[in-house]
Amino acid sequence: EVEQVPLNQSADDAIGVHDVKPLTVVMTIACIILPMIVWRIMRYNAQLQKKRKLKDEETKRKLAELQERMDEFANRERQRRMELERSVQLAEEIERLKREEIERLEA
Repeated sequence: EVEQVPLNQSADDAIGVHDVKPLTVVMTIACIILPMIVWRIMRYNAQLQKKRKLKDEETKRKLAELQERMDEFANRERQRRMELERSVQLAEEIERLKREEIERLEA
């Protein structure tokens, strides 16, 4: 059976749509505002990740610089220690030669 709609009732009223405003608000929120919010959140997260990446790169660069400075310092210290050991060896050699020369002259 086909339902008869009275002549004074509109088609919207017949299918149960009485007020279009709430539906418009819901559709506006769902189709425009919600994607804008999601887009803003995604953009914020992307910027945050970019900042973190830049900060990580800067930290790595600073660590590399510090490591290089530490290596240079260690090399200088190693060189200084070798020179000091060489000086001690030369001093011992000079002292030994003096003793030998004294012993040779006394004999």
